Amino acid sequence: MTDKEKRTIDSLVAKKVPITKIAEQVGMSKNTVKSYLQRKKLSDVCLNCGTTLKHIPHHKKKKFCSDKCRMHYWNTHPQEMSLKNVTVIKCESCGKEVFSYRKKPRRFCSRACAAEGRKKNA
Repeated sequence: MTDKEKRTIDSLVAKKVPITKIAEQVGMSKNTVKSYLQRKKLSDVCLNCGTTLKHIPHHKKKKFCSDKCRMHYWNTHPQEMSLKNVTVIKCESCGKEVFSYRKKPRRFCSRACAAEGRKKNA
């Protein structure tokens, strides 16, 4: 990576351009741009879109700029999730296997299945 490419990436990150667009403009992969930003210790950028984050002193450091970015990132990167307190259950209505992160395990995979289950029991 040349100095010109690094300066281009830095200026685009400052303008809040998403990482995918930066990668297209510079002609690199999205992962190359992300790894450059991580090596540069720019931990104050959103993991999903690359926008600059505002941290509050004495609070936990943010990883994402919004709930939308957080949900998109974890839905596209399930392999990075910590599965320490997860239980696998079978939906009582359709039999589909579902992850449950609650203390009291869930019984259904979706609201539609829960409604179906209530109809069967009534």
